[in-house]
Amino acid sequence: MLIPSEIATDLRLREPNLAPTKVARPHTVARLHLRGFALGKMLPTCDMDTGDERSFSVKSATVRKNYYNVKVAGTPLSPETWLSQIEDRAAPLLRDVAADPTRVMMLSEEEEMLVARYVATQRFRVPSHVKSVRAGVHSMANSVRSLELDILEKLTSAGKFAGLQAEWARKSDEDLLEIKEPLDDAELTVDLLGLLPAWTAWLMAMPWRTGRVPSPYTLYTSDNPVATYTPKYRPFPQSSLAPTLWEQGHVLAISPEVLLWIDPMGYGAPPLRNTRRCEDFSPWMTSVARHLISRDADRFLYGRGPYISRECAVRCLANVFA
Repeated sequence: MLIPSEIATDLRLREPNLAPTKVARPHTVARLHLRGFALGKMLPTCDMDTGDERSFSVKSATVRKNYYNVKVAGTPLSPETWLSQIEDRAAPLLRDVAADPTRVMMLSEEEEMLVARYVATQRFRVPSHVKSVRAGVHSMANSVRSLELDILEKLTSAGKFAGLQAEWARKSDEDLLEIKEPLDDAELTVDLLGLLPAWTAWLMAMPWRTGRVPSPYTLYTSDNPVATYTPKYRPFPQSSLAPTLWEQGHVLAISPEVLLWIDPMGYGAPPLRNTRRCEDFSPWMTSVARHLISRDADRFLYGRGPYISRECAVRCLANVFA
């Protein structure tokens, strides 16, 4: 996980988010966000796997059947109602910022919290984040397997070690990490969203910058709309451990013309704790944001092109961020 275990298990930092649901086709990206990049009722879409470009209705984009549904005592529960409430409360503020980026400097503490809650839920509700968690679990399991085999190789004969090596190769990630039940995508997502109070507090503590992007540039978004990156100089380096939330910068296109940049080290914002700033972005900063959005997309880009390919984004950003 990307969070310390003491935070993950502290019930004071968890927020209930499940309720009975009849929603069978939830959106993994908020519809209010997608509408900002639509042309009329249709959403321009680029499939990064195939390169195909076409348009879909906002209603059908980012839909995953029963994606958030978990069963408790046989009853289907979902965070869909909870997510809708967060979106509804943030929607007027996001519209204000899209119309006038200076609005971010006039937000009350409660309004900042509503925006931060929206950004945090949008980061952790998407399938791509579940994939990253699974990748982290797999990496930890491989580390455990490698460590145990190194010890066994020193303590057993060559013939016996070959059998033990095959036995350990068959063990699942859950077995190696002593996870009692197979990891479920919906349960992982619900669990991560339950930590919203912690995510919100960390985002609010970081510097924020909003601004317009210069013409003729425009922004697009993706099926993973909150793009993240790790500064080359990490504020809290932890040897080889994965960067934590409070070490990562966050980029969100509020609209095709307005960008929100949240960064712990002030990249794109002043390096002062809890500062809010509005300043239009340079062509270079706009290009960095577009590359981040393309790199972090799971598969689809939404909004007007031209689009930056994932290959180009990965190659170019390697010289900018860790």
